[in-house]
Amino acid sequence: MIELYDVGRTLIKPFKQGYRFIAEEGHRYIDDKAALERIITFQKDRSTPLSQADFDILSDAWVEAIQNGELPVNKQEMIYPDVKPWFQKVKQIADEIYLLTSGSKDLVDLIMGEEYGYEKILSGSEVGDKNHPETYELLWQKYEGNIFAFFDDKPSVILAAYHGFNTAVNNPLSYPLLYLVDRKGVVSSEEAKDFKSKEIEVISSFEDIDF
Repeated sequence: MIELYDVGRTLIKPFKQGYRFIAEEGHRYIDDKAALERIITFQKDRSTPLSQADFDILSDAWVEAIQNGELPVNKQEMIYPDVKPWFQKVKQIADEIYLLTSGSKDLVDLIMGEEYGYEKILSGSEVGDKNHPETYELLWQKYEGNIFAFFDDKPSVILAAYHGFNTAVNNPLSYPLLYLVDRKGVVSSEEAKDFKSKEIEVISSFEDIDF
């Protein structure tokens, strides 16, 4: 069975130093001035999300800067400490770990690396918009119903998954487990009850899951 994990803010902390680097040195890595301006604006105000195309540009710039040694990455600081022990438990039950990222696969590999034992990285450009229920219908079909669980930090994404899997899954017994990873504890008790009514578990870390 497959477990699907969002990367940003579920497994990896916000890449603040990456955004600061692009704000200061992005002109050396990004030729598209309009895209660079949108990225810098997004860093200051996240109310308007980046398009997938702009995020691809940003990710490629980060990869190049990391490989050049100009943008140092400290894995211990960037990756949440509960991730590695949780992945080790997942491997004990022989589930496969697939990562979903809006960035590039190369970026995830540079930050996490082989020691985390994931089998595959799926990019946003190949999976589709995570805020659309149709994305999860297609994932269910693509992997022939072998999805055991899905983890994400955004309520809108988890609800899209809820609706998408509801449409795609014929047998309720095979319905994937859904987890909203609320690292900052911003989900209210009332919101948590509402998610619970949809069989969506709200967790602050993987340590909250009974294994």
